[in-house]
Amino acid sequence: MGEFAEEHLCIGLRLRFALFGLECALGVSFDGAECERVFRDAIEDQVSAKRYTFYESARLAVTGRVDEYEPDSLLLRVEGNQGCGAVLRRVVENSEYAQFRLRESLKKERQTGHDASDVGEA
Repeated sequence: MGEFAEEHLCIGLRLRFALFGLECALGVSFDGAECERVFRDAIEDQVSAKRYTFYESARLAVTGRVDEYEPDSLLLRVEGNQGCGAVLRRVVENSEYAQFRLRESLKKERQTGHDASDVGEA
């Protein structure tokens, strides 16, 4: 593997968007149980260091690390061919925007009293 990149993300909605975005951008399927373990561990085990392997092949690895006593953030790492660092940065930036859009949508929903799932129903 020729390149690697890392990004720190708080464990929450933005990380969920980033993991999904990476799956799409890289064209791979992550280990869903491993992804969910990050969020469960953030609640249940807030003191020990943890490592996660979301995807691994001969040409690409997507992993995560939570440091000891820092249960609220994950260091997301992508190792692969040239350009994977740019993909990670773009996905992380877009995950912030996706999180913002969702929060704004939920805020408008509360203000109007409409459920977003009602949109498009006849």
